[in-house]
Amino acid sequence: MTSHAWFTAYAPARNPEIAVVVFVYGGGEGSAVALPIAGDVLRYYFGLETREKTDNPALTVDEPPPADTPFAARLLGADSWGGGGAAVTGFVLDKAGLPIPGITINVFAEGGSTPDAGSTASKELVAQVTSGPTGQFDFNAIDPARTPHWRLTLADHPNGQPLIFDAEIGNRYIVEFESGM
Repeated sequence: MTSHAWFTAYAPARNPEIAVVVFVYGGGEGSAVALPIAGDVLRYYFGLETREKTDNPALTVDEPPPADTPFAARLLGADSWGGGGAAVTGFVLDKAGLPIPGITINVFAEGGSTPDAGSTASKELVAQVTSGPTGQFDFNAIDPARTPHWRLTLADHPNGQPLIFDAEIGNRYIVEFESGM
């Protein structure tokens, strides 16, 4: 399950001038991800020197996994979405839950009556999206009027499990691909 990074602060402690809430969707641990962001905001507000930027290897994946890496696909849930049509947002994560950036996700519209893992129904590649630095990807042009059946696959990982779902107008689907390694 995807966790979100939260951190809340105010300063100065005895007579607060500023309150900060940092929320990083899918960011993981708040003290590791959201806390440094809040610190940067407070340093900027008080005119203090900014901290030296360093890469934290504990928060990133060093390199993309090999093409034969298996991935599990999960539909985590859905919520309402007011953008017209439907949307999908998701994350590509390693086994420890760290984000994997730079992974290409294929978005297919499927014909036929029932989407299932073994379906031979026609598939049309509608788009390719790429996971960003937090492993997140978004596609906001799911068209349930075209077909209710949609399939997501990882373009460069043929051993990855596809994510298959039926879309309804007004819904945003929240998904996750997790590496087996």
